[in-house]
Amino acid sequence: MKAKRFGILLLGLLLLFTVGCEDVEDPNPPQRPFMVPKSLPWDYEETGIDADDKMAGIYLEWTRNPDPELEGYIIYRAPDTSETGELDFFAIDTVYAYSLNPALSDTEYVDTEIEFGTLYYYYIRALDVSENKSEPSDTVRYNLTPSPGDCEPNLSEKAPVKPEFSWKFPNDFQYSINYYYIRLENITTRQTVWFYGVPRFDYTGQGQSVTFNTDGKATESALSPDHTYRWKVDAIGRQDPAGFEIEGSESPWIIFQVKE
Repeated sequence: MKAKRFGILLLGLLLLFTVGCEDVEDPNPPQRPFMVPKSLPWDYEETGIDADDKMAGIYLEWTRNPDPELEGYIIYRAPDTSETGELDFFAIDTVYAYSLNPALSDTEYVDTEIEFGTLYYYYIRALDVSENKSEPSDTVRYNLTPSPGDCEPNLSEKAPVKPEFSWKFPNDFQYSINYYYIRLENITTRQTVWFYGVPRFDYTGQGQSVTFNTDGKATESALSPDHTYRWKVDAIGRQDPAGFEIEGSESPWIIFQVKE
């Protein structure tokens, strides 16, 4: 009888120990995340914090955190509006991780709750399923301006095989835009055709234009009527001492075709 009671007691202790172990939360925070380095204005590929080309917002990008129990990433922001120069960061949103499907986007974010002409600072913290937060990532910053508008050519009519790209930017000296970069892609072949930078010459708001392949470096000397193209213009403002832009905007991608 005593042996039977001892066996029941031992089983109870084992069950209690097992349940107790399962209830213990992971006390270790996830690894510190890292922002994707910002590309230079003249780099072919755009990476890191930037103006978004789909909406009026600031685009953030970071590397995927390898922690297996990752819940997501908390986005922190601070506007550079303090008279003392001190930044007051606060959480603005959470991006949840798609650990079972890495193809889904969980390493980028577009902040649209902002004002033109204000410099914003950002960092992120990784969050795991036990609500542990990582150390803050590195801090990045950007100042969004209005986007270039009235961009031509577009789909309203077919352009010449050597089109003239034109756009307008507001004549508001609150924004320090002083350079433009044009990106032209062949949608049919999925290749970049031309990438060209030009200083800002017009400050009246009347507009500026550049003739296709003016530098002779385009991969197509003349555009094909059998293909469809798209282009956009990046407006570049203030830059840090290393040459990375901290102010600017982008037009949306504009689709067009050329005449026979």
